[in-house]
Order: sequence, then C-alpha cells, then structure tokens
Amino acid sequence: DLPILDFLPSLNDNVRVMHRIFALWQHFKHKMLKHEKVLWAIHSVWALTYGVLIMVFFKGDFGQVRKLLMSLMFLMLLIIAFDRIAERETKTGDKKRGVKLVLNYVMKNMYQALYFFMLPFYWDATQMDSIHWLFTAAVGVLAVLSTQDLFFDNFLMEHKWIRNAYYAFCLFASFHLLLPVLMPFPLHYTIMLSAFFAVFAFFVLHMPQFVWKEKHFRWVLVIAMGSAAGCYTVRQLVPPVPYRVVQSGVTGEDLTLPGEAYPTGVHFISAADYRERPMMAFQIIQSPTFPHDFFWHEYRRGSELVSRQHVARRHLGDNRYLLYSRLSYDQIGVGDPTGDWTLVLRTEGGIYLKSHFFTIVE
Repeated sequence: DLPILDFLPSLNDNVRVMHRIFALWQHFKHKMLKHEKVLWAIHSVWALTYGVLIMVFFKGDFGQVRKLLMSLMFLMLLIIAFDRIAERETKTGDKKRGVKLVLNYVMKNMYQALYFFMLPFYWDATQMDSIHWLFTAAVGVLAVLSTQDLFFDNFLMEHKWIRNAYYAFCLFASFHLLLPVLMPFPLHYTIMLSAFFAVFAFFVLHMPQFVWKEKHFRWVLVIAMGSAAGCYTVRQLVPPVPYRVVQSGVTGEDLTLPGEAYPTGVHFISAADYRERPMMAFQIIQSPTFPHDFFWHEYRRGSELVSRQHVARRHLGDNRYLLYSRLSYDQIGVGDPTGDWTLVLRTEGGIYLKSHFFTIVE
C-alpha cells in the first residue's frame, strides 16, 4: 500500500488548484453581482445597437422577407415550444431557474431581431395622417422595450397575460408582413388570415393542454375565427404592408400612353385647362409582388366626396407599379371646380394608402 502515498502530493495539488479556481469564480461572481445593474445597462445598449443594425442592414429589402422572416419565425416557435416542454420537465430547483434564464435570453434576442426587422417595413407603409401610426408605434415601442433587460426579465416575463399579448402581437405582425408576399390574396383577406394563424399558433404553443382536450379544439378555431373577424372590422388600424407609396400626384398628361412611365405631378391645375382635357391622378407604389388588390381613387372637394374612380395599374419594372385614374370635368357634376381637392387612394377592402392635396384655380 505504500506506493499509494506517492500520489498524495499530486492529489493535494489538484485540490488546491480546484480551490483556487472556485475562489476565482466566487470573486468573479461577486464582482458581477456588485455591478449587475451596470452590466445589464451595457447589455441593453448593445441590444438596442444590435436592433438598429438589423434595421439598417435589412431596411426595405423585401428580398430577405421570405428567407429571414421565415427562419426567425421558425426558430422563435421552436424556442417557445421548447420553453413549454422545459416547464413541464423541470418542476423545481435551480435547474428550472437556469433553464428559464437561458430560454429567456435566447427568446429575448429572437424577438428583438424580429421586431426590429419588421419595423422599417411598417414605417415605410405608414402615413402619418392616418391611424396606421398607432400600430407602427406599438411595433417600435415593443422593439425598444425588448432590449431593456430589466423590463423584459422582471416585468414582461413575470406577467403571464402581458407576456402573452407581447407574443400574440408579434405573431400577428409577422404573419401580416409575410402572408401578402407568399399568398395571392388582397390585404383585407391576408389581415384576417394573419389574425387567424396568430391566434391558432398562440394557443398551440402557449396553451397546448387546453387545445388538445376533448371539444376544446373547436373552441380554439372559434376564437381564431372571431379574432379574424374582429381584425377585419378594425383593418384601418393596420398599415398596408407590403405596399409603399413612393410618388403621388395629379397631372394633365395622358398616363395611358406607354411612354409616360414616371409622370410629373402638379399642385395647381388651371380650371380652364381642366374643362378642355381630363385630369389624371396617379401613385407609384413599390411592392415585392404583383399587387393582388384592386384600388380606388376618391376625389374630394373639401370634405365632400365628388367621385370615386377605379384605378388602373401598370408594371414599371424594379418592383414598381403605376396606379392611375381619369376624371373629366363632365364627370364631377360641379359648375365651378375651383378650390382645394384631396385625392385618396384606398384598396377595394377600404384600406387607406395615401392622400394627395391639390388645388384647381382660375
């Protein structure tokens, strides 16, 4: 047995090394806890910077929507599903807190990327003279709040219904951005489908036990369909992504001619000229796919609706489309056309896109 004693010095050395490593770890952890708020603040600044970089890099690039948005949503849904599994398998103890901490961190970064990725698209589709800005403001506020670690970990993740609303809104905004690019339906239909898929996905991921109970699945479908109907009634609140109006105006040029691709709009129209030749109203919109909506122009004199004209469209190339309509003097039924006018562009489903103001003068 004596040779065994030869290993005691090396064993003691290993113990001392382990004690040293443990002491260094405790010292490091103490320093981290001492400066915890500062470190969280630094991480929040980095998270915000990371979100801004996502907006700058992917701004307005619909070519990335299919690839990036689908991958982000797929990973996000996997993480949420894993979160539900982890909560069932880890009942108590430090393991649960560790799993929760890791999942919260990964989920937080995924949601940050998704919100900041969506924000430029909603911003481009939003007109500040419409009620759309409330929806876009909500996306922006949630994007910024998701970078604030103390808010996300200590408030959002600890309050079930607020957390669920955060998830559900993100799912709806994601589907609303994705579906018009992938499905050949007008916006008022894709808004309904986005609400349906968002609610259904939310129940499956966050309340799976409720969904798969006997007779509960039908109620999930009823709630999803009710949400779709509700979103249809308030569709004016939702920005018309993926459409972006890049130019708007009125002109005396004949836009039916193929050479008039990029017309020059005017703010003042001579009443004498208008009596002799019709006025052409136009918008140039940018869209990653062929617009599946039908559009209408509303011609308003002051607050009075004078005429409503169907809008023709022509592909200009580079994902741009010319929308135009014609209004002649004989069509307005007004003896004196002078005054301030407003041209309003809407989809067939009544979704607002753009207003343009002009004046007819003598």
